[in-house]
Order: sequence, then structure tokens, then C-alpha cells
Amino acid sequence: MGHGSFRSDDWDTFRSVNSIDTLSIEETFRPSISTDFDPSIIKKLRESCETSDKPKVTPIIIALDVTGSMGKIPDSLIKGGLGKLMASILARASIPNPHVMFMAIGDVNCDSAPLQVTQFEADIRIANQLKDLYLEGGGGGNGSESYPLAWYFAATRTKLDSFNNRGEKGILFTIGDDDVPLKINASHIRRFLGEPDARDVVTRDILSKVQKTYDVFHLGIKQGNSYTPTVQSSWANLLGERLITVQDYSKVDEIIVSTIDSLIAQRQKLQDNIRNHMASRVAVLSGRSQVAAPVPMQIDGDALPPSYTQATGIAVRRGSR
Repeated sequence: MGHGSFRSDDWDTFRSVNSIDTLSIEETFRPSISTDFDPSIIKKLRESCETSDKPKVTPIIIALDVTGSMGKIPDSLIKGGLGKLMASILARASIPNPHVMFMAIGDVNCDSAPLQVTQFEADIRIANQLKDLYLEGGGGGNGSESYPLAWYFAATRTKLDSFNNRGEKGILFTIGDDDVPLKINASHIRRFLGEPDARDVVTRDILSKVQKTYDVFHLGIKQGNSYTPTVQSSWANLLGERLITVQDYSKVDEIIVSTIDSLIAQRQKLQDNIRNHMASRVAVLSGRSQVAAPVPMQIDGDALPPSYTQATGIAVRRGSR
């Protein structure tokens, strides 16, 4: 999937036709899970496809915690943040042909729909799919939500032409205010992902698997009581500086765009270093260079996102140009 393109007037029409600005959360979103988004029913891979007119794409997954304390995030996105998010992504020449998939995350121990997955899309269908999510508003007092389900689905049930054709990873954000569980039980994978031969999977193992094809980030929402220092420390142990602590959830769209922009810039820098290194090596081996050795590559390791302050600052400065 991922055909078409997103235009700002499409967004304005969508908001007007669907009365987005005046409806409540309950009126805006679905009252139950759509079979189109139920991973226990979905049999085909979710694909981010490249075509002759779009030969290079950027697959992006935004996985939203839709438990009771986090329902305001998708509502904020659909009432304005999504339009700003897409407009900002499209305004960046450095982010080619974005394909966006939304996921909704709940709790396998308490909820009937702890994971929902849309298609990768590149046009106004992104907004229509977001509106068709079911905000169950559940979760429980067990100290975690089922964020690893999003990683599991991305690792096992998505196909990225960007990775298969060029070795370029997708970008995956989870967004929420709670801790991550130590593992996902086989019974929950069977029930909610429809995999009859499933086994228990340790969270760190799921993360390692999805990181082979995606650059993974988590936006920890500090507003409210759930995002404690213990929760923050747990996420930091998993993701290091790819955990971004968010003080104001209304800035989520700006932070996502700035993080993507920063990551792609880091990728380009690494590619340039590799090309320069190889050109220097060829020159030395062919006798065309007087230098004694190839120019060493300057590799900074994993591309790191900006801090919360840096991200919002970057977004504001670039948006004002």
C-alpha cells in the first residue's frame, strides 16, 4: 500500500465533512474494533510498496497507547496534530515519500482489542484510518501496557520495500505513559495476533527482532501520574537515548517530525562517509592518490534523536521559516 499523496486541502475537507472540530472522542472514533484492523484476522502482510513514480519511500509507524489515560493523544492528532504532522513531514525534502501506518495499543490482560493496525498510506486515507480506530479506553493496574505487540507485528507481519530494496529501515514510534512488560505470553499472541503456534516471547527479544528492520523510538508522556521515574528508567534501559520524554502531549507531532528529520540526516551522513571512504580506498589502490591510506569513516553509531527541548525547538524554528 502507500499510493496517492497528501495535500493540505484534503485535510481541510476531511475535517469539515467529518465535523472533527466539534465531535467528542466517543463520536469521532469507532465504538468497537474494525475487522480491517484486527491482527487476529489479518492474514496478509502490511506492505509499504515502492513504485516507478515513488521509487524511494519512508515507512513510518505511529503506535498510540489508547488506554484510559492516553485517549487524548489520538484525539489531539485527529483534531489538528495529524494535519500539522503530515504537512510538516511533506515540507521536509529530506523525508521522501512518507508512508504512515497507525497502530492502537492497549493491555492484553484487560482489553478486548489490545492491538489494532492500519495500512501504510500516503494520502488522506491516513486520517480516515485514524478515525476508524477503536479507543477502548481500558488498561489496568498491572503496571504496564502491551507496547511489544506493536514491535511483534512490525517485525513479523510487515514488508518494507525500502529495506528489501535498499537496506533502509522503517521508523517506528510507540507513544504512551506506562511501563513495558517483561514478556508477551503465547496465549495472548495466539488470541490477539492469530498465531496458533506462538510461544512466550521476551520483550527484549521482540525489540531486537524489530530493530533489524526498524529504527525504534518511544515517546514517554509525562503528563499524568503513570509516567514515574521507575517507568522512565525501565524504558531508558531498553532504548537508551531513543526514549524521548515528552512534557506536553500536544507537541507530539512536532517531536515526531523533528526526530525523523534528525534520523534521516544521520543516515545520509553515514552514507556520505561510506562513499568517501570507498572513493578514497579505490584511489589509493589504483595509484591515483598520494595519500598513504583511505580516509577513515566517521561513524557515530546509532542515530540518536534530539532531546525533548531540542526536538520542539527544531520544529518551531523550522516551521517559522
